Amino acid sequence: RLKAFLLEPNGVDLYRNVQVNFIHGKKAVLTIFKGDGSNKEEVEKITLSDFDDTEKLHALFLQKGFEKYTDEEIDANREEAMPKHLSHLAEGKSPIEVSKARENFQSVKEKMRKLKKARENFMMDASYVAP
Repeated sequence: RLKAFLLEPNGVDLYRNVQVNFIHGKKAVLTIFKGDGSNKEEVEKITLSDFDDTEKLHALFLQKGFEKYTDEEIDANREEAMPKHLSHLAEGKSPIEVSKARENFQSVKEKMRKLKKARENFMMDASYVAP
C-alpha cells in the first residue's frame, strides 16, 4: 500500500511541496525540512513503512502540515507532466509515474541514438577490405 501511495494517483501527488526520491534498497522515509533554498534544515524523519494503509499515510501528511492541492491544480499538474500529444497516456497516472515514463522514454531514445551511431561505425569499418 505504501508503494501505491507513492506511485499511484491520489497518494502523495495530492500534496504541495512533496518531492519523492527513490533509493534502491532503502526503506521509505519522509524527511521534513524547515526553510527553503540553501537555508533548509532537517526537522524530522519518519519511516513510512510503519504506516500500513493509505488512510494513515494521508492522516500523517495532514498532521505534519502538508497542504493538499485543489482538484483543479491536481488536474493541471497531471496534464503538465505529459506533452499534449501524449496526454491520453497520463490519464489516471500520478506525476511520479508520468515522470518515470518520460525518463524511460528518454533513456530508450538515447540508447537508440547510440545503437545507430555504432551501426554507422560498423558499416564504415566493414567496408574496409584488408589487402
